[in-house]
Amino acid sequence: MNSILKKYNIAILIINLIGSIVSAIVLWVEEFIGFGFLALLGGIIYAVFIFVLIGTLVETGENVEALEYKISSLETAIKKDAHPNPTPSSEGRMNLFADQSSSGRPPRQVAPTQWKCKFCNRINYSYTGTCACGHTKKESEAKA
Repeated sequence: MNSILKKYNIAILIINLIGSIVSAIVLWVEEFIGFGFLALLGGIIYAVFIFVLIGTLVETGENVEALEYKISSLETAIKKDAHPNPTPSSEGRMNLFADQSSSGRPPRQVAPTQWKCKFCNRINYSYTGTCACGHTKKESEAKA
């Protein structure tokens, strides 16, 4: 589509330039030299303006297509990375952070600066005293 618009834009530019030259020649033959020059100048300015306008629209269309492609790629990647089977926690809420060996992914490793809640399997940083599920670090360590 964009290549067709680019060719169309060039054709319009050429037709406008030819039209302005012809109108200038006609006015010069009729001895309106001043008007012939103005017709030529106005025709050239009009042709360039239309050329730039259509070129901008074509470029905008190309950018929109590229953005749509990137958005669809990101949506596909997000769908692939989403947890397929969230498991319910002890409180009955869905837990997206649980270890799911059935998903084919290895469980996340707990770094030395982190602790794992034994109630919901969420991995928290060591400075976090209470997990998002509401249990404290001490309660989690006591459950083990």
